[in-house]
Amino acid sequence: MQAGSLAIDCADGSLRIRQDGRHRRFVQNVDQICYNARFAQQQARTALYVTERCVMQPIDGGLEIIEIAPGVDIRSDVIAKMGFEPKVSPQLKKMDARLFSEAPMEFGDEFRAKTMPVESRSYAAA
Repeated sequence: MQAGSLAIDCADGSLRIRQDGRHRRFVQNVDQICYNARFAQQQARTALYVTERCVMQPIDGGLEIIEIAPGVDIRSDVIAKMGFEPKVSPQLKKMDARLFSEAPMEFGDEFRAKTMPVESRSYAAA
């Protein structure tokens, strides 16, 4: 989970890390906060951290890995690259393999099948 000179390949529905970056993205302490997940949770908002390797959610003052990219080893490619030990969800899922393919995702029908809560719609009543 590093940035700066990161080199990856996406093919056949999986991720391959050719070269790790130079800088850790997730560390124990930071000098500046640009997004406050704890505040978002207090406002009943969902916070997710999405990277090329995994998806995490804030939980109990830390982070929990809830999805992992196909082709990525959770210990060596994710946890070992972080500056702290995240939790791993007992219901850990694989990220959608379509994310790691050059083919169109073709998710239109799935998107249309989902319903959006009325209060989330951003159009004015006529």
